[in-house]
Amino acid sequence: MPRLIGNRIILREYQRNDLKYMRNWVNDSEIVKNLSDIFLYPHTEHAIQNNF
Repeated sequence: MPRLIGNRIILREYQRNDLKYMRNWVNDSEIVKNLSDIFLYPHTEHAIQNNF
């Protein structure tokens, strides 16, 4: 997968070890309140792994 590398950020594909962080993000109401309905929460660990 290609990566986008900037001066202060690197955008890359998701990796399996990102799942624990992704679960925290999608279960945080302050983060998801401005996102689309696909981010309805809470998300279980199983649901996050299935979408990975």
